[in-house]
Amino acid sequence: MKEAYIKMVKIFLIGRYSVGKSSLFNRMTKKKNIVLEEKGTTIDVIRQEMEWQQQKIRVADSAGLENISSMRELNEQQKLMVDEMEKSDVILMVVDGSEGIFPQDEQLVQFLRKIKLFNRTLLVVNKADKIKTFEEYSFYGLGFDKLYTVSAASSTGVYELLDACMEKAEESPIPEEEEPEYPAIVLLGKPNVGKSTLFNTVLGKTRSFVQNKEFTTRDPIQERAIYKGEEYKFIDTAGIRSRWMHEFGPIYLSMKRAEGIIKTADVALLMLDGTENIGREDQKIARTIQENRKACIILVNKKDEIENPEEVLWNIRTRLRFLSYSPVIFISALHNKGLAEVFSKIKRVYASYTTRLTTHQANIMVRKVLIENPIQMGDRKILYVTQVAAKPPRFVFFVNQPKTFTQSYINFFKNRIKEEMELVGTPVVIKLKDRRGDKK
Repeated sequence: MKEAYIKMVKIFLIGRYSVGKSSLFNRMTKKKNIVLEEKGTTIDVIRQEMEWQQQKIRVADSAGLENISSMRELNEQQKLMVDEMEKSDVILMVVDGSEGIFPQDEQLVQFLRKIKLFNRTLLVVNKADKIKTFEEYSFYGLGFDKLYTVSAASSTGVYELLDACMEKAEESPIPEEEEPEYPAIVLLGKPNVGKSTLFNTVLGKTRSFVQNKEFTTRDPIQERAIYKGEEYKFIDTAGIRSRWMHEFGPIYLSMKRAEGIIKTADVALLMLDGTENIGREDQKIARTIQENRKACIILVNKKDEIENPEEVLWNIRTRLRFLSYSPVIFISALHNKGLAEVFSKIKRVYASYTTRLTTHQANIMVRKVLIENPIQMGDRKILYVTQVAAKPPRFVFFVNQPKTFTQSYINFFKNRIKEEMELVGTPVVIKLKDRRGDKK
């Protein structure tokens, strides 16, 4: 008999609102997701991968789970959490040790028994540092054989809890295939331009909750999507507003997380509202994409409501000219129009973003450019060229006089390289290096 093994342990945190699930999530994963006393700060299921004792772990945080007694009564958000629980190796039910047991805690335990997930669950009593007189018997009334006291604020008991999760997962190991690497696609844009609607359309299910108000999405949400046999990782983000518009709080933190996630993505989908003018927020996001040298596709939403697409396109190329390398697609996220073109372009853009040439191929290409496009080189000489990296394509030009190669010369070669390599939606980076090793 082949021995079962676990390549990634999946842990899911559940419990009432404001019992400290997000604080515990942050302490376990050493991340800084948004944590406030405000009820409902966490809206979607948030996942983070980590390692513990050389074991891969994926920890998931959730909104508060309250007032449920049967599967028939679940709303879309609760169905998503139950689906996550069913896929998890270990469920951590978190209660507030400083407040004792609530009727909602007892109801949640009963629900776990009904859906046959109680045996996967560990009871975690949080805020142990605030408990003056700890009465274990009251918590054992929930029916668990053992409980784990922790303090997410001070990390007390957290490492012991992780060890317990590993032991619990070993009781019924779930074999899992190694996940292949696939393109990471991030959805970016101002609040309420349709990112979450498109995200749900891509996935074919409600994964990111959509409301007619700003900042429904707060923490980045990652999901796998399959389109025509190709796999992708899609990331929905909070809408980005200009920093001066908000005080420090959940909205500001959401925007910072959205900006930070750009660094981890391969292709950015910048979504614009085609019925609105391009504003400073759109320019800020576009500039962040360009500064991080990410491949990009510009999606113009609400195509059915646009009276003059040519004018919209002209405004994009004028006001977002630093993303001139990005193709533009008109879509309707609500009515699922343009999705096939979006995936087709993602495939093409990702291929451009990751393309590589050998040094021999790169030098043949540059010689061809110089022959077909005579420019005044003077005493300037390009000795040879090599591609040093992809994501995006990066070249080093070894030249005799780096200081005489102005930006216009560099831009000329960038544009010609894009043409020769048939690159779409990706920037090209060129560094100059002279024979003594100095770079420009």
